[in-house]
Amino acid sequence: VLGLLINPVSLLDVWLEGLLIAAVLILVARPIAVLPIMKIFGFNAREASLVAWVGLRGSVPIILAIFPLMFGLEGAELIFNVVFFVVLISATIQGTTLPIVARQLRLTEKPPAVPAASLEITALEEVDADIVEYTLSDHPRAAGRRLSQMALPDTTVVAMITRGKDVIPPRGSTELMAGDHLFVVLRPETRAFIDCVFSEAVGVVSDELPDQELKLKGSTKIDDLCHSYGLLIKAEDGQTTLDSLIRDTLPSQPEVGVSIHIDGMRLTVLETLGGRITTVGLTVEKKPSE
Repeated sequence: VLGLLINPVSLLDVWLEGLLIAAVLILVARPIAVLPIMKIFGFNAREASLVAWVGLRGSVPIILAIFPLMFGLEGAELIFNVVFFVVLISATIQGTTLPIVARQLRLTEKPPAVPAASLEITALEEVDADIVEYTLSDHPRAAGRRLSQMALPDTTVVAMITRGKDVIPPRGSTELMAGDHLFVVLRPETRAFIDCVFSEAVGVVSDELPDQELKLKGSTKIDDLCHSYGLLIKAEDGQTTLDSLIRDTLPSQPEVGVSIHIDGMRLTVLETLGGRITTVGLTVEKKPSE
């Protein structure tokens, strides 16, 4: 609506004055006003620079510039045209370059993992478990990977997979695809972990995992753990299992209750069978950073 008050041709008469004023406001006035205040509140130079750059002008200056016109003051039309031109330059230049400036200042963040669409079908009354349907999105973490590579929490069972009109019996060798519907039997306390496994944003380190122990099979591989949860454990071979990692780290035969600390995580032996570690408890002691 405010744009109806301006004659585009009249902006050509004030383009030079408008450019000079816009340059002073963007490059001089706002940085002088913003940087000292940001410094007082503990912001670093990069953060303060971004705030200094994003001083977008909007409708408020244009509305204020209308008042001289309303009262018929001398030079009111010139003031309005200059203000409108400055707002146009600010919104165009600063608005379009904001993502570029943020990237140059290294102030961008990776997008958060988007949970897969899920539908809780029912809660089993006498059993501490739920049946939940997950629908894989267009670009899920799980696409193109076998079910055995999902590093699902122990006791979690994929009961059925549907793809279009087909019902696919879930096996470890079953390859998941975008659009698949998975019917999962899970314990309520593991829901957040499974949401992460079937979410989007491959390669994004998950910082929304619950502060509780994640029980995994000892046969879970390091690469699968990283892909499903964004948890990185440094190992010479990504195909190393948690069982092998713990046994290679401990000086003696692993016993139930023994823990190792590695890369900000605690791995605890929960169950063993015939010398093999069958269940491992993983606790994130500090959130992974980029």
